Amino acid sequence: MHTGQQMPFSALPARPFSLPLLSKSWVLLTFSQYLQKSAYDDLAKLTTEVTDLAKACAADDSGAECNKPLNLFKFICDNQDTVAKKVATCCAKPELERSHCIAELEEDDKPDNLPPKTADFAEDKDVCENYAEAKDIFLGTFLYEYSRRHPEYGSLLLLRIIKAYEARLEKCCAEADPPACYGNVICYTQKIPQVSTPTLVETSNHLGKVATKCCKLSEAHKMPCVEDHLSAVLNSLCVNHEKNPVSESPNAALSPS
Repeated sequence: MHTGQQMPFSALPARPFSLPLLSKSWVLLTFSQYLQKSAYDDLAKLTTEVTDLAKACAADDSGAECNKPLNLFKFICDNQDTVAKKVATCCAKPELERSHCIAELEEDDKPDNLPPKTADFAEDKDVCENYAEAKDIFLGTFLYEYSRRHPEYGSLLLLRIIKAYEARLEKCCAEADPPACYGNVICYTQKIPQVSTPTLVETSNHLGKVATKCCKLSEAHKMPCVEDHLSAVLNSLCVNHEKNPVSESPNAALSPS
């Protein structure tokens, strides 16, 4: 899918000393959305390099590395055949022009035939074991896989999704039957699946009521209001979908695509 969005690297300053507030999760999801053909290990390594350098330069920006372009642009150009083929023109430019050129490019094309990742994160009986053994890697992989499948999602939404998924695992993995608990987790972190018409109508009515109630509030209270009510709407949607699914395979309908 192609959404015609510009690469969000314009949101990343060209020099690392001005990056102190960026979290690893934000940087990783940004890379994952716009460098969708890159392997997780490569993007995780690059994310660590960028955030560690940013932290060091925030403490002391006099170092030579703090005034050099971020390594991510070198990484993109060194791996353009497998990472982002649209950057060839930019990579031919002088170093100082290269980063601006790449930041203005549209996102790369989504890889073809990405398989659903539901099994790894919501169906595998060893989810809790894998999560406990290496939480950061497990959650990082989830964020990477989810983000590259949904370049149309905003960064705040993706950060909320990863936090919701983590909270769900913390709860479920402490229960007697974790798989039964986390089996529906994708439903709570997924765009509206294929649902029956009555379910869709009911959900639309609920969303309309949320808008009527919340949109008239002040900016400070509008978003908390929406978030509080939206969780109830999504829960109702998932319950109704389980009762009356259109697809013969609910897991297929609810899996990322």
